[in-house]
Amino acid sequence: MATVYLRGKIWWARWYVGSSRRHSESTGLTSKREARRKAELMEAEWKEAQSANARAYKRILNRAADDAEAGRLTADRAAQHLLDIRQLADPSFAVLSVRDAFDQWVDAEKSRVSESSASVYEDARRRFFAAFPGATLDAPVGDLTTPQIDTALKAIAATPFRNTGRTISAATANMCLSVLRRVLQSAVVAGQMQTNPAAAVRPLPEDDSTERAPFDLEEVRAMLNHPETSEEWRGMIILGAHTGLRSGDIAGLEPIHLDGSRLLIRPKKTKRKAKKKGKTLVVPLSKEALKWLKSSKAPWFPTISSVAPSTRSSQFRAIMKRAGVPHMVTLPGGIEATRSFHSLRHTFSTWLAEEDIAPDIRQRLTGHASASNHAIYTHHDKSLDRAVKKLPSL
Repeated sequence: MATVYLRGKIWWARWYVGSSRRHSESTGLTSKREARRKAELMEAEWKEAQSANARAYKRILNRAADDAEAGRLTADRAAQHLLDIRQLADPSFAVLSVRDAFDQWVDAEKSRVSESSASVYEDARRRFFAAFPGATLDAPVGDLTTPQIDTALKAIAATPFRNTGRTISAATANMCLSVLRRVLQSAVVAGQMQTNPAAAVRPLPEDDSTERAPFDLEEVRAMLNHPETSEEWRGMIILGAHTGLRSGDIAGLEPIHLDGSRLLIRPKKTKRKAKKKGKTLVVPLSKEALKWLKSSKAPWFPTISSVAPSTRSSQFRAIMKRAGVPHMVTLPGGIEATRSFHSLRHTFSTWLAEEDIAPDIRQRLTGHASASNHAIYTHHDKSLDRAVKKLPSL
């Protein structure tokens, strides 16, 4: 039987749940007589709702028992029963679709990662949205299966890249899989699914991946001297070839980064780690690089810095094409290699190696964290040929 008690000026209703636990709610009334009548109604309604909930829980458990008895209680059906119980216990819990789960995760990560990482997440979302059927995207994320993901991954790898005849590399497709795994793991933590189905998907073999190749001096000059290469892009190319900086770091340069004949920056790719460790990259400038910066009006790259990384890549690809610099080349040994703005970073390291600059100095100039990573950026090291020539004659 409900009783009432005064809290401030408002009467509250209280009744027992079971034999010992008490439940309290405000009646919102200042009259004790009216509060008593309302308390009795509140108790009856509350108990009816609890009874309805109990019947609903029993129905779910009975369905699970029926499935078990009939041999239908698979992991997926068990997960659905648990999800039904979760929704009953917490009516505010909303079941997310695959589309919504991906959107929420990417939008949340944008504020925590670099521009280049955010671009990778966006690409992975775009590719999976194109590879999954609409019905799969709009279904609950907890319904997503390992076979569905495996099929989508293979479709991504087989889709022509931007209306061309070539497809993306297996490494790029596997990067998309890595992003999806993080999206679904977030859904597991949020209680949207019991297990991560992407964890069981095997990555594609990456023997189709192409190497990155540097430019030679004549190719760099051809891009710089082409009449349609803008002054901003001339600066980007000069600094790329003479500092080894990435395109995003160069596009974001401001006069505040210039310290005499050096640049002091924290590279975007390692921004979070650099900030944590207080690491700043010191970049000595060649005469040509310093001359361009000092002769150009700030901001140095207003147009290039305002566009997305993918647009920057397309613009540089157009510069290469106009200058007659091929995007794909065949290296000695028949190895297929690709070139992009990032190849200027390889060019920078290779030119230093060919002038017998020690590996540890080259590594410091490029800002690579390890010698093994830096070694990837040195191509056709002529110093190796010169070393062999010093061997005694037999």
